[in-house]
Amino acid sequence: MNSYQADRLVVLYQQMADLTAPECANTCKCPHTCCDEFACQMTREIAKERYGVTLEEYPPNSRGAFYLGDKGCTVAPYLRPHCTMHTCEISSMGFKRGDPKWTKSYFKLREKIERLEAIKDAEIQV
Repeated sequence: MNSYQADRLVVLYQQMADLTAPECANTCKCPHTCCDEFACQMTREIAKERYGVTLEEYPPNSRGAFYLGDKGCTVAPYLRPHCTMHTCEISSMGFKRGDPKWTKSYFKLREKIERLEAIKDAEIQV
């Protein structure tokens, strides 16, 4: 993966976070309930193993999430792809109810991210 592609991937993950974070914070019945100890452990491993980044941890919330601050996750979106791409509606139904435009935007952006991730993964395998 060249530096342009790597930089582009970071930008795409930020765009995805900008799309999904409001869903989690404002649309979900129980905001940030998917932010738990397991999700944070996965984030820690991805950041360290794939990017060599050691993340600062905070006191855990009631579900054990140790990267969740007052304004949401404190970790850059590209370091937490499983969280960045998650919304409860996408995970449970495969679309956002009543908003086909949002759903189309989500999957278009996800496809771009997945293409670049495939390039990165292919290089890691070699």
